Amino acid sequence: MPINTEIEQFRTRFQKQLESYVLRRLSNAAVNHRDAKKLMRIVAKLVLGPGKRMRPFLTYRTAKRFGVTARSCMPVCIALELFHDFALIHDDIMDRSEKRRGKQTVHELYKDEHRKKDWKGSAEHYGTSCALLAGDLLFAWSEQSFAALNSKYDSLKLRQAWDTLKEEVILGQTLDVTSSVLPHFISRKQVLEIQALKSGRYSIGRPMLIGYALAQASVSEASIMQATEPLGIAFQIQDDILSTFGSPKVTGKTKDADLKEGKLNILTLEARHRLPDDKARVVWNRTFGNPNATTKELDVLRQLIRDSGALNYVEI
Repeated sequence: MPINTEIEQFRTRFQKQLESYVLRRLSNAAVNHRDAKKLMRIVAKLVLGPGKRMRPFLTYRTAKRFGVTARSCMPVCIALELFHDFALIHDDIMDRSEKRRGKQTVHELYKDEHRKKDWKGSAEHYGTSCALLAGDLLFAWSEQSFAALNSKYDSLKLRQAWDTLKEEVILGQTLDVTSSVLPHFISRKQVLEIQALKSGRYSIGRPMLIGYALAQASVSEASIMQATEPLGIAFQIQDDILSTFGSPKVTGKTKDADLKEGKLNILTLEARHRLPDDKARVVWNRTFGNPNATTKELDVLRQLIRDSGALNYVEI
């Protein structure tokens, strides 16, 4: 079967299982209150919206090689997707993103509601607080789904693989946040290490290792990471390019967030090193990482990235 056909078949089946799981969570809510149900509905809408489902597929496809059925894989696959959405909600808060998948981010949605209804207190704080709780709820749902795995497939190795994926992503994101506020630029090696932690391993290698552990198959973790980590980093680099130069109508994401946040990645690091003169460096230092930068100023920054050759370099 062609791989694209297999992916589409998996997505169709996975979507049904994911929807069934989320609807069960809604119907069995621990708290029967209007505001609690509202949060759950917002989370459900996000989770069930369009998505690549890449990580669940990699876990399923790896385990399938050793005879594990799609049905047996589903609790872990759903857990992976819910954890991913948890991470996206929190990532959007940290990046101050206004859009995700073409829709308002969770914190922006709650912030707008606060403003429109003229409630007391800070709209921004309210939006951030509710979005944090939405992410936390998804983390809880993720753990609940993982716990529903048939005991036949549960093992210490699987638990360790699952825990490593979660811890690595969270700590990698921590380094990503702290690197953006440092008064000095970190090295290319450090940038690549951060991208490996927050995305390079998480996107391909870790889901595959979970698939191996699910099947209780013996594999060299070092060999899997050596083969897959560069692909995961390349995936992140492409995402960084789209976040800076892509059309929001196509990407569904906020275009200026990374530049306003001063996000250090291979694209911005290369551009900074390649700036031609002091005038360009003054413009860069004034705009990059400035949350109040105008669209016009950010467009100048994008042009500097192009002219420096950094965009062409990372695309190659």
